[in-house]
Amino acid sequence: GASDPVLSSADGTPNQALTELYFGVVNGGPHKDLYWMTRATPTDPWGPRTLLYQSNNPDESPRLSLDELTLYFGRNGDIHQMTRTAVGQPWGPASIVSGVNVPGNNVYEKWFAVCQGGYYILSRDADLYEGTLPNPPTKIGSLSTGGSEISTWLSPDCKTVMFARTPTGGQEDIFISTRATTTDPWPAATALPDFNTATYNEEDPWMSNDMRAFVLVSNAAGTKDLYLSTR
Repeated sequence: GASDPVLSSADGTPNQALTELYFGVVNGGPHKDLYWMTRATPTDPWGPRTLLYQSNNPDESPRLSLDELTLYFGRNGDIHQMTRTAVGQPWGPASIVSGVNVPGNNVYEKWFAVCQGGYYILSRDADLYEGTLPNPPTKIGSLSTGGSEISTWLSPDCKTVMFARTPTGGQEDIFISTRATTTDPWPAATALPDFNTATYNEEDPWMSNDMRAFVLVSNAAGTKDLYLSTR
């Protein structure tokens, strides 16, 4: 239900129970809109794809907070958020996240992933930046290249980051970097062989806290579609 034979779907982010799924759809134009689907249990069929948020600007790259009460997303090059009082309750209005954006849309920011202690990594102009809420970020030199780095995901303990990398003139694949402690610098990332292919582009990684569910996006079927793998 999330994928479409004509429109590209991407930016997949479920909740930990695998009963909610947030994603972006290119709605017949240059911009994405945010959609979501729900189901009663992880083994039930998904309900209908429903528009979650739409503006006159690109709305994309949703990521849930650890308590699943805040949904961060990119809107027209800035990081925004919506909050709710409990899982299953309606989302409130969108507002900009203070402190992390560059005023004036001089850069393009999206993929805001947050772990314990308010530590975050975001994608800014296709490089990776890190910071702690509500402070502005700094560039992560060991993970940023002359190509493109987007689609950030962080483990709850802030020790593992995954993202999509497109080398200059190359193919997009999922990369991973793991550090021993939260005070260590990020080591150089390596490609994740489980899902990368030699033919298609893979992006937008997400993994559950128990490491038994993995969501990604691939263009193997022609357009970008969402895929779910479990173990």
